[in-house]
Amino acid sequence: MVLGQAARVIAQVQATRGLGALSWILLAVLGVLAGCGRGPAPASAVADLARARQAYERGEPADAVALADEFLRHWPASDQAARAHYLRGLAQLSLGDEAGAQADLEQTVERADAPALAGRAWLALGALADDRHDEPAAERAYRAALAALPADAPPADEALARLAGTLQRTGQWTQADILYDRLLYRWPDSAHAQAARRRIRARAWTVQLGSFDEAWLARRRRDELAGLEARVEPVGTEAVRYAVHLGRYDSCAAARTARDALAPQVSDAAIVPVR
Repeated sequence: MVLGQAARVIAQVQATRGLGALSWILLAVLGVLAGCGRGPAPASAVADLARARQAYERGEPADAVALADEFLRHWPASDQAARAHYLRGLAQLSLGDEAGAQADLEQTVERADAPALAGRAWLALGALADDRHDEPAAERAYRAALAALPADAPPADEALARLAGTLQRTGQWTQADILYDRLLYRWPDSAHAQAARRRIRARAWTVQLGSFDEAWLARRRRDELAGLEARVEPVGTEAVRYAVHLGRYDSCAAARTARDALAPQVSDAAIVPVR
């Protein structure tokens, strides 16, 4: 189809005389080719993209990537391209391809016409930055997500929680408290509210060696780690009432170092903020 259009363009300029004729022909052909894949995607292609989403939701990310690849091969600049990049980015993230996910999510942010779609892509980019402990990039991404997402609907609650956590990791405790207060006021029943109740007003870090709903289970865990100066502390959340903690650190980096040193002995150790 594109070659037919190019042939018609060339036929229209066959009578052109002079050295500039070939240049005009090439420019015309390139103009036609540049339009390939632009504009609204046809219904059949949109249906293929819907199948890609269904594959992802079924837990088949490799199939989702293949279908999104096919869509973007034919419609790279269509009105649905940003959604295809977003879907493929999520699927690649599920497959452990962080570099591929990063590239697709960045394309989503660049191309998205809908602010909510860009906001979700920023949220995923923030999570990727969290995974590589790049707090400045995570903070930028989460702030961009909050600016783009509707303020009164999920996943704005998740963006608030993630930004607050990032601020805590960089020692911005008071600013984090403000965000947690906002989260608890707007979404008291959110899945992120429970963690917010535990993390708000924290001012230091500790290494968590286990969490339990009964005190005796926490004490047993502490006793199993007799060589460590661990302590049992109430954490006051609905699902987890007691935790076994070790140490108290002023910075997240120091707590990470302590956790990593414990890895041979306690493989599931985690770092958490404490008051």
